[in-house]
Amino acid sequence: MSFCRNLAAGLLCLTALGCLDTNPNTSSSPIQSARVSCAPSGRPDCIEQTLLVVLDRDALSPGHNRFSDADLSCSRKGVGNRATIDWFSRNIGQEVTLSAGEVGNEGWFAFSSVRFAWKSAGPDHEDGLRNYVDAGAGLGAPDKSGKKETLLDRVPGLVPLRATGLARLEGRSVCALVLDGDVHMSYEPPSGDLRGPYLGKAAFMVLSVSDLARRSGGDLPQVRVRVLDAEAVCADPLSKFDEAPIPVSAKEPRDAERPACVVQRTLLNEPWDAIDTSLWRSDEDAIAADGYFQARDGAGSAAADWIPKCPLALDTNTVVRFSNRIRFLDPIANNYTESGALFLINADADESFANYAFLNVGFTGQPGKIFVETFGSSGGQDFDQFEESSVASSPSVTFTLDLLVSKDSYRVVVGDEAVDTVMLGSPLPAVSLLEVGVQQIGAGLRGLVDQTTVSLQCKNAKESERRCQAHTKHRFCWRQGNVYSSPGTTNPSGLRQSTLVVGQMRCRNNMIRMAKEKCGRMAHPPKGLAMLSKLKEIPESEAR
Repeated sequence: MSFCRNLAAGLLCLTALGCLDTNPNTSSSPIQSARVSCAPSGRPDCIEQTLLVVLDRDALSPGHNRFSDADLSCSRKGVGNRATIDWFSRNIGQEVTLSAGEVGNEGWFAFSSVRFAWKSAGPDHEDGLRNYVDAGAGLGAPDKSGKKETLLDRVPGLVPLRATGLARLEGRSVCALVLDGDVHMSYEPPSGDLRGPYLGKAAFMVLSVSDLARRSGGDLPQVRVRVLDAEAVCADPLSKFDEAPIPVSAKEPRDAERPACVVQRTLLNEPWDAIDTSLWRSDEDAIAADGYFQARDGAGSAAADWIPKCPLALDTNTVVRFSNRIRFLDPIANNYTESGALFLINADADESFANYAFLNVGFTGQPGKIFVETFGSSGGQDFDQFEESSVASSPSVTFTLDLLVSKDSYRVVVGDEAVDTVMLGSPLPAVSLLEVGVQQIGAGLRGLVDQTTVSLQCKNAKESERRCQAHTKHRFCWRQGNVYSSPGTTNPSGLRQSTLVVGQMRCRNNMIRMAKEKCGRMAHPPKGLAMLSKLKEIPESEAR
């Protein structure tokens, strides 16, 4: 069925501008100011690439208001038409609510992959999405045989967007090509038919996805958008939508209701086959060998920074999971070894380091214990906590260490055990720096990291039920050469109880000294080390 009949599709038009800071009724395009002011930290370089989607007639189904044939540029419709639809060109800056169809008859579609043949269709012989938007040969323009749609049938990687996929569009700029009819989908694997006349293109920023005003259980949420300048947005670099869940059939999953949280993005997956200098800024002692990040022979430590292009914004429903698989080799029995892993997160775009956290990990061999010290600052208030986790005694041990960073806390998980929670004194807005590091000592420990991942995900409601520690100005670390124990306890092995001496710490103070020494001989140290070298040591007199 066609859009372009006397029956017109409906839209709800709104005028609130939010972060759009230009007048939508002026002749100048508001696209740049809209996207900059809505970007993380207001930084132009933090604008994510424009997503390319396809809308069919189900995206403009009846609503509170109705389009006319003139609004939809019906007189111009045709195969390969890529002109901006009249209503969207006249209403830049306006907010409007669009339909998304229903499960099995969706109105929004995205690309999880790009057909290889699209790249050679031209006019751009490197970018298949660009060629589709520009109606290249077989994509709307005649190919060598004179046919216009040879590459638009059974398009692989086309994904119908249901509730979760739509919600993951929130905050993104979209260039949309609009079909005058239905997109017909096949599954196993997904592919779609994009042939037929096009009404043209539109562009908008997706503001929100809401279940309000749904008519039946199969209806998909409505999508509120702000209209942008399609000529400008669709000329930007275009991106496929990797976060779109791929349905297995026309009815499964029945993803019709917007989830409370939809974030699930893997931002970094580092196997440490080599140090990728486009991702990591390492110190001169760091190497990647045999699948491990490690310190070179003769060096006491190594560190490397991963700095995301843009700060990872946090809200009440999301966490950043910084996960590392750690291996300790040949720890000396009955000897508390030096830190085996060092991590930093920082949330200050101005690099003031008012908010940061270090994880300092130690190990004893007999009986097996992993010690975790978390120290840092929250809004300028220092914290330092020291916890332990049981592990099986072994000449070497491998475990996963997770730092879960949310707006209100840092959580440390060793394996499957929640070891420590630091409740923050002030909300954490974002994460802008993560550092991975290892240490080694000649007669015992060698710390290795064989996998590092960073992901954004939904916050588990049960996390708030985990035990947490109150802020303390500082805690103690064990003196090297002493076995593990806790204040006031008897050592299980019968050896003397460890003496707590801050001046001989194998954690905070020694880490600060290590950073100062390394930064003193490096022209361009990693930011994490540079920050650590500026911290003040805890005087022994304060610790007593």
